Amino acid sequence: MWYPSISSLIDPLSRLSQDGGAQVSSDLAEWLSRNGIAIAHPGCGDWIVPCESFLASALPASDDRSLCRKAALRVPFYRLHLDLLFARVLHAIGQGERWSRFEDLVFGPCHPIMPRIYSLLVWVGRNRGKEVSLLSSEDWSAFERSQAEFSTAPFADWDVFLWGRSRKDSELFPLLENLYLPIVAGENPLPSYFVEDPRFQGIESRLVKAARDGDAISLSQGEIGRCEDLLAEGMPINLRPESRIAWLTGAVCVRSQNGLQAEIAGSCEAPEGISTLAKSSQITHADQERSFVCEQTDSRLLLRGTFVSFPPDTSSWPEESASNAPPWGSLPGRTQLRDIGKPRKLSAGVDGSLLGIASHPLYGVLLQILLAEALDRELGEPTILIAPPLDRQSDCIEGETSIYYRPASREPGAALDTAASMVCLGFIDPVLDRLAIELDYRLIRLPRPSECPGVWSFGLRLFISAGFVTGFDDRWTISSALHDRLYGGFLMKEVLRDRKELRAEIHKTLTSIWEFKGGKQLQREEVAV
Repeated sequence: MWYPSISSLIDPLSRLSQDGGAQVSSDLAEWLSRNGIAIAHPGCGDWIVPCESFLASALPASDDRSLCRKAALRVPFYRLHLDLLFARVLHAIGQGERWSRFEDLVFGPCHPIMPRIYSLLVWVGRNRGKEVSLLSSEDWSAFERSQAEFSTAPFADWDVFLWGRSRKDSELFPLLENLYLPIVAGENPLPSYFVEDPRFQGIESRLVKAARDGDAISLSQGEIGRCEDLLAEGMPINLRPESRIAWLTGAVCVRSQNGLQAEIAGSCEAPEGISTLAKSSQITHADQERSFVCEQTDSRLLLRGTFVSFPPDTSSWPEESASNAPPWGSLPGRTQLRDIGKPRKLSAGVDGSLLGIASHPLYGVLLQILLAEALDRELGEPTILIAPPLDRQSDCIEGETSIYYRPASREPGAALDTAASMVCLGFIDPVLDRLAIELDYRLIRLPRPSECPGVWSFGLRLFISAGFVTGFDDRWTISSALHDRLYGGFLMKEVLRDRKELRAEIHKTLTSIWEFKGGKQLQREEVAV
């Protein structure tokens, strides 16, 4: 099986998490797809798009190397390689009767993965025909040689790049203890990834469904051999051939062609129970990974995910546009927008640049929210208030910006119902996350830890830096230069008129949140407008 150089993943992984798309070789595209990291999409040409299940568990990542670690740990054979190393070192500690160290590890940092380690010890012992306590160093070496995949995989180079240089397993172990365990057994455990293989006749999905219900699966005589093959391919299974049962011992994500069935026959109680990690396993459908991209009526592609499209350490709108951005995430730099306040005949190209921003799945929605606020205020009936914190210092004023809302009057010209007070819906990121879900967008977290708590406050910060948003009394509002530019030319039709339904959906969702907040009297606050 072909494996890429691990350092060659840095750029495509960064692009996938930041832009929602990358261009790679056909070999790398196939490898990324097989491991549930990215997938090709019809109509995208040679662009690949990220798998949602990978981004959900991999972001945010502290740096590029951390993102590479999380991609590598999707690979079942590499995960098996590391878990066998853990099993081998723990076995050596136990054989050496270093009980204090053994107990500290088993009941401490290694505790979440001990079901997996125990299943591997049983598997190695069964393979060598010995009791686990009698396994020797030669038995471990012979077992690894029997696994053909390890003889061709570049895992030694991967280990050095991802975890640090070491001469032997005992030196690599503490590095993995500090860096590997938080990824696979932390608050957001990363599952290994499997594409359902016809050879196994749906055993992978059955194991996941049973684990989620806290059960094992019963096997036919012919399925025992298939489970042995799954073990050799990295599936974290505890197999009991004599009892003809098997169950998951770790977190996996299985891409199924048929989806998750409502009921799977042949479940039974797992003798040692099902670990919390195994219960977090999931099944995805092939079509779910493709739904990030949809084709609009004008044949343009739209990525329905909240990708930031700029480096996550960016604090202001970049001067130049990215040269290798995907077609659905191409954004102009400030250089292309500096003439926004000039007459159209003196600022050719500005309208096209603004249309790119208006079409972006993150910045375009944020722009429509600002337009909804401005339009209703101009009509004398303000509905949305995007309010910065005015009474305290803040490291991220955008992240502590609050969204206030009240519905418009039911009838044109009617007096506003006194019960329709403006209510604080919450901070900008959770409120607009809820809005994005209602608009059928996939929520993608910031690729890196940031002062901004989420993508919406990050976007607002960039809008302010670019001069698209300005502070006006007690609110953030669209700048006069951008406002005037949108009221003319083809932007009037493309951004204002044709996206009227989007603003209606924004109002509908904010109204439903307002009704909940007001009805439950949660965070209610009347403000002067």
